[in-house]
Amino acid sequence: MPTKFEIRPKGRITLVGIEIILTSILSAIALDKNYGWDTFTTVIVSIISALFITALFFNWRIFRYFFSVIFSLAWGFIAYMIAENFGAPSITCWITVVLAAVIALSLHIDYFRFEKNPD
Repeated sequence: MPTKFEIRPKGRITLVGIEIILTSILSAIALDKNYGWDTFTTVIVSIISALFITALFFNWRIFRYFFSVIFSLAWGFIAYMIAENFGAPSITCWITVVLAAVIALSLHIDYFRFEKNPD
């Protein structure tokens, strides 16, 4: 029986990593804009929030699923906005939402499978 190998570089940043970094950056921007925090404090808070989200993501399964669904829908919304800006019809925009959300969710599921069984 042939052996199946999956090659994944260790240094590669995954979709989950990108989403955690985006969440921490957006929290820093929100704190700066809404509350007028200084730059040093917002950077420290964004680093702490990234570490906190990472800890929640890898330790609580329900948070992992919630995080994945929310960000998959967010990628779908971004795809909708891009399609709408290109002047696509409404049905095309909604098809783009579904495709982007399904692709993002499948990337999350692939990541979960790899983390569960890296062999």
